[in-house]
Amino acid sequence: MPGPGEGLHYICPEFIEDEISSKEMDLWALGCIIYEMISGMKPFDSDEKDPIRMTGRIIEKICSKELQWKKKDDNGEMVNIFSDDARNIIEKLCALEPELRLGAG
Repeated sequence: MPGPGEGLHYICPEFIEDEISSKEMDLWALGCIIYEMISGMKPFDSDEKDPIRMTGRIIEKICSKELQWKKKDDNGEMVNIFSDDARNIIEKLCALEPELRLGAG
């Protein structure tokens, strides 16, 4: 059984407001999946332990498209996780405006 907040990491901003399904939503989810495949991290996550606060924080990150493009290496240094091309495709798939997502047109 999924834990609190599971599945939230891939929903797009318009689903939070409208709960309708569209091709553009799938494009957003694809960007999130690519992000996770490359980084090994969920695209929008929270360290909050309280499920309600965690859900709220994840939704805030989704609605502001707050993605982490760097993470700490073994030496504690912040390093880029993504190549320029990978970051570019993720940003285009996860455009906040659905009609501007890569493949939407």
